[in-house]
Amino acid sequence: MFGTMRVCSAYWRASWRLAYRGNVSVTEIALDAGYEAPDSFARAFRQRMGQAPSTFRERPDWSAWAAAMAPLTEARSRIMTRNFSINDVSVRKEADIPVAFMSHEGSPERLGETIRRFIAWRKASGVRAATHATYTIFHADPDSVLPEDYRIDLAAATNRTITLADEGVEAGLIPAGRCAVLRVIGNSDNLRPAAEFLYGTWLPASGEELRDFPLYAQRVTFFPDVPEHEAVTDLYLPLK
Repeated sequence: MFGTMRVCSAYWRASWRLAYRGNVSVTEIALDAGYEAPDSFARAFRQRMGQAPSTFRERPDWSAWAAAMAPLTEARSRIMTRNFSINDVSVRKEADIPVAFMSHEGSPERLGETIRRFIAWRKASGVRAATHATYTIFHADPDSVLPEDYRIDLAAATNRTITLADEGVEAGLIPAGRCAVLRVIGNSDNLRPAAEFLYGTWLPASGEELRDFPLYAQRVTFFPDVPEHEAVTDLYLPLK
């Protein structure tokens, strides 16, 4: 099992860099994945993903990717459990955060396409992650709604004026107010355990009441720019 997880983890990072980091060469990605030559990496990647690295970079087949990564996802859900405590949560007063956001509506499996469009917009508009905080706003639980009813917003903190040229992007606001904040270290692809702890354990014990704004997260440092175990995500539960 652990051998399979190591292999899947290498392809996980390689595929993320191919899809979301166009400035990183295939050669660098191949070396990082443990291959001595791009050709051997390309053959192995194609065998597992059904696409050559260059094709995946241009037009990722997210359905095939999800199927290839299923062993890693299933293993993580079984053995990589996280335990949170009441003391891990702090209550903070947050200021208004003007944002530009792009909504993803529809199957969670196609979220990668929206992420790619949002990254492209950020690069073109100068709203880069290094200087503008990155947020995710969760409007629906993918396990509780039909795929067509799923919605999530990808957001960047900015006061930039949004015009018709910013296709698919809208101006928005994460409103000021009190929030319960839980920091998650490591993989943030599945924040369900942290969200369930906030809603199911911390909230009843705290006596607090929810404010009318959805759960959201700030991606403080994120994979694949840092190793997955070093990624930092702050999860915010808005309170009255």
